[in-house]
Amino acid sequence: MEEAIILSEDNTEGGPFGAVIVKENEIVGRGKNKVLKENDLQLLMLK
Repeated sequence: MEEAIILSEDNTEGGPFGAVIVKENEIVGRGKNKVLKENDLQLLMLK
């Protein structure tokens, strides 16, 4: 959760949102909302 908060605080591309994907207690993906520049955060995380 701390990583998602840090990502959201540093995000200047689309709003105060950050996300991480965790598998077996290890972060396997990170992303920021880039809705103003790209598409949806969840779609970017899956790429």
